[in-house]
Amino acid sequence: MNAKQFAWLYLIENGFTGVRPSYYGGWDLLNSNSASVYPVQNMFDMRDQAKTKIKDAGVDWSKTRAPESDSQDIFQGTFCDNKRKEFLTGKLVLKNGETQEWWAEAIEITNVFEMMAEADAAVHRAMELFDK
Repeated sequence: MNAKQFAWLYLIENGFTGVRPSYYGGWDLLNSNSASVYPVQNMFDMRDQAKTKIKDAGVDWSKTRAPESDSQDIFQGTFCDNKRKEFLTGKLVLKNGETQEWWAEAIEITNVFEMMAEADAAVHRAMELFDK
């Protein structure tokens, strides 16, 4: 598993597809101009459906770029400055030509040893998800 696949595994396991971060907190549907908090259960259902499509079609790694960091303004109140929050985002291209846009809150690694211990298990999860 290379670094790009490792980053995608994190994004898929911890993020969502079909939604984007909302200025008012929570998530909005992609391609929607209305501010709304999307129901959380629907987001998990959409993620599960997207993972099934990934397993069925496989990922076209030659057309998929590594996820990127993106900062978004988050509303803190009428008389407050906006807060900047970091997210990871990317477009996953499947072998059937379908694309999936993913977003996840970025995490700060605080313990390198825990991350290294998790690496072996992550390789196995990636093989289950990406090997097609």
